[in-house]
Amino acid sequence: MNAYVDTSAWVKKYVREPGTERLLKIVKRCKAVATSSIAYAEVYAAFSRLSRERSLTRREFSSLAHGFERDWRALTIVEVSEEVLSRIPALVAKFPLRGFDAIHLSSALWLKSRVSSFETFLCSDEGLFGSARAVGLNAIDPESG
Repeated sequence: MNAYVDTSAWVKKYVREPGTERLLKIVKRCKAVATSSIAYAEVYAAFSRLSRERSLTRREFSSLAHGFERDWRALTIVEVSEEVLSRIPALVAKFPLRGFDAIHLSSALWLKSRVSSFETFLCSDEGLFGSARAVGLNAIDPESG
């Protein structure tokens, strides 16, 4: 199995929260895991928010960042290209997506169009989950099930 993982799900790999165990099990079974290049900024923003809220110490932040950097190099990264962007107007017209969610969904669809085995879409955002299902992706929310 190959999977595309959006940021809401990927953060669970580093920060223990509902869905962490299931995400880890799913990712472990994957031959390849992909995400959009925007996830880099989103993950660091999530880590920094937790640090500002004092949910993470500096040492914990550093440890999470180190693990994320190591994992990032092993991911299949979908760049925000013209092809990815070209799908967004139709997606946001059909679904109530936020900007980065539209990029994630479009990136997953672009990747699936190139590599058919990338049909699994992991996310923990209800609106994005429903939209992914509606466009034919095998959407999985690590928090449910």
